[in-house]
Amino acid sequence: MTARHSGGRVIWITGFSGAGKTTLARALMPCLGERAVLLDGDELREVLDAARCGFDRESRQRLAFTYARMARMLALQGFAVVVATISLFHDLHAWNREHLPGYLEVWLDVPEEERRRRDPKGLYAAAANGQVRDMACERMVEVPREPHLTLRFGEHGDVGACARSVLEMLDVPDLAKLPEGGAASPDPAPGTGGA
Repeated sequence: MTARHSGGRVIWITGFSGAGKTTLARALMPCLGERAVLLDGDELREVLDAARCGFDRESRQRLAFTYARMARMLALQGFAVVVATISLFHDLHAWNREHLPGYLEVWLDVPEEERRRRDPKGLYAAAANGQVRDMACERMVEVPREPHLTLRFGEHGDVGACARSVLEMLDVPDLAKLPEGGAASPDPAPGTGGA
């Protein structure tokens, strides 16, 4: 992790669509205090009116760097910033490590079969039915080379256990607000994911 500045830090949760990024991010928020901010890829795409940007590699990478710069700005003001986004680009991860205060990269390693089962946004079903040309965005990614933490489906238990693993890396003392029990590994909340 990079050095912390002004008490701020960035927790960058990444994985494919349906991996449970937003679910894990939401589970972390109550334990991070009042100065915690969640930047969700889908919500940011809407707020930034990025739907017209497209989903080609260049557009997605440009948007991912916008998320990173926004996270940096907030972290430098002392916020704990949790970013839940696909944004799988080696250049981005390298930039994050160099520029984001207290950077912690969390990779959700969930098999495709499980992501297809979850399919919170209906993307996999739409691709299978020919409504979407294909899941090209999943072929245009670069899986993190050296994430600080990898959470593999089936190995870390429910979302509370996954959140606990993240918080232990951050030395967060108050784990009492974590969810108890629940689904095995973070199941995504309906309609959410990353961008």
